[in-house]
Amino acid sequence: MKELLTSEWRMSALAVLIFFGSIIGSVIGSLFVDVLFIPYILGTLTVAIVLVVINVVKVKSQSNGGRGESPKNQ
Repeated sequence: MKELLTSEWRMSALAVLIFFGSIIGSVIGSLFVDVLFIPYILGTLTVAIVLVVINVVKVKSQSNGGRGESPKNQ
């Protein structure tokens, strides 16, 4: 996990950890309220997916040299 957190995929790894943390937090909170708060989990899932997509675009653009071209055109 340490290698993943120091690589170019760091933002994606953090997004997954944030999502799992929100699920754990929601489950712990449901112990006191008796209701699992699904909108909270779905909102965190949406943010995690957006962070992963942003990271994929960033890594792909860096691998192309920032030119925005596809690799086959190089």
